[in-house]
Amino acid sequence: MLHQLKRRLLAAPERLRRRSQAKVSAAVCARYSDPLAGRGKPLVTTFFDVEGSYAMPGMQSACITTVEKILEIQAAVGIRSTYNVVAQLALDAPDMVAHILADGHEVASHSLRHRVLSKLRETELRQDVLATKRAYKTLGIDIDGHRSPQSSWNDTLMQQLAEQGFRWNAEDGKEPYPYPLAHGPAGTLWRMPVRDDDWQYEASGLKPGDMLRRWQDVVNAHADRGQYAAIGFHPWVERYDKRLSVFKDFMVWLSEHPGVESLPFSKVVERIELPVGGAASAHG
Repeated sequence: MLHQLKRRLLAAPERLRRRSQAKVSAAVCARYSDPLAGRGKPLVTTFFDVEGSYAMPGMQSACITTVEKILEIQAAVGIRSTYNVVAQLALDAPDMVAHILADGHEVASHSLRHRVLSKLRETELRQDVLATKRAYKTLGIDIDGHRSPQSSWNDTLMQQLAEQGFRWNAEDGKEPYPYPLAHGPAGTLWRMPVRDDDWQYEASGLKPGDMLRRWQDVVNAHADRGQYAAIGFHPWVERYDKRLSVFKDFMVWLSEHPGVESLPFSKVVERIELPVGGAASAHG
């Protein structure tokens, strides 16, 4: 009991910081109209935070193996996603990254080693962003998207991303559509609000059937409102057979949903910036 109380007290400042960020993010988003309005069906992005042992010690092999199973499922249903891979893991497992790209998915940043970036000094944070880009360059990949470990970010990070040519940033948020955060040499840095993920397996002990209904409810609600939605997954969380089976059910259901279209984050940015009246790709 005392241990739980201490943990809650230590977490209180972070909760307050996130609540404050959420209010500011909602206010910033409200300054803009929906950039996807009138540009086809409501879009859904499914993405994966690929972390290996850098987030959960001992999970490197399970993570890589599960990514391969997820890729098989997605190939069968024809959904393309974004894989946010910890850069050091990408260097550890270049064949996995090559497979992700060969199947038509996007690879993006999930930091260098899964450090909580909002806790770093400005110089450390800049070094992490630059080192991540360099790591991917050694694999011949020019990344332009980023998602923060634990979705913990700050304005300094956003400035660094814009300055280094990133085009999108995806973090947890209830904003109803993507919106511009900053401008850099590559153009606008767009915030992609993440509406849900699979973390309730771990945080609340939800059963696979409950998670399936939860994800479906998110998609249906956003489709009914004509709004964008992003839903995330963690390969190490999805590694169990029952969870993978439900994930497959969700992918099949999503691929057959008549009211939405599924695209990776980078393709959403392309759709946003497509000239009015331009032809949009139906398959990304």
